[in-house]
Amino acid sequence: MKSILDEGDVICTEVQRVQSEGICQLHTRSAKYGKLANGLLVKVPNKLIQRQTQHIIKLKYGIQLILGLNGYLWISLPFEQSHTDTINYSSYSVKSEVVSPSSRENIVTIAFIIKLFGSNNLQLIPDRICAVFDHIKALNMSSK
Repeated sequence: MKSILDEGDVICTEVQRVQSEGICQLHTRSAKYGKLANGLLVKVPNKLIQRQTQHIIKLKYGIQLILGLNGYLWISLPFEQSHTDTINYSSYSVKSEVVSPSSRENIVTIAFIIKLFGSNNLQLIPDRICAVFDHIKALNMSSK
């Protein structure tokens, strides 16, 4: 793993087990987990994130939201999913992609909404985030 990830990298992983000594066993064998790139990391109090069946959510604006139960959220374009369920670490790479200005604006707007919810201690529910996003777009407001 040290050949793939560097200290400070942002990753999406499943916590498989926490041992009594505080050691975490992480699960990253599925193609939906791994190193994150081309997005924005936002932190809110973890009490605002509810446990859900899916924590990787594709919003209708071409934006993907990863809700971490630790209070960290990753906002980005949806990453490409291969047809396999496993990762071949020998050919693993994360590519920096050009993100269009409209996609960047959507990512920043979602981040603003999440920070707004966090500062007001509101539960982060994807439908609520989308409703506020729609309202902002209807008022022709932007994150500028």
